[in-house]
Amino acid sequence: SINGYGHQMPLTPELFDAILLSDVLEHMWPEEARQSVQESYRVLKRGGRIFINIPNRKTWDTAPFKFTDHIWIPTIGEIKALLLVEQVDQNSIRHFTRGFPFSAAWHEHTGKDFVFPAFGRSIFITAKK
Repeated sequence: SINGYGHQMPLTPELFDAILLSDVLEHMWPEEARQSVQESYRVLKRGGRIFINIPNRKTWDTAPFKFTDHIWIPTIGEIKALLLVEQVDQNSIRHFTRGFPFSAAWHEHTGKDFVFPAFGRSIFITAKK
């Protein structure tokens, strides 16, 4: 990116099949996050997917709030609103949370992760253009 925030990338439109914003948006002010999602959408191919991973502000754990470089921790609804502004396929938006007590032991035993709609430490959201 030119300015370090992921907006105004010197790339042609519809270049990528997927965009991943993992642990990025919480380090930006809401307007900067909106611009980054907007630019990500611009360089995403039609039918491509955007993946977003952010800390969960409604988590059981206080870990997301211990990092002093977190400027804005959006809710699931706020991220969905950012995506809808860019006219992603509204029916394609999916979200879940991960990071619960005993998750590592559960994964080691079953080979699967705990995923629930809310209260995990991290939020994962995906949508299709």
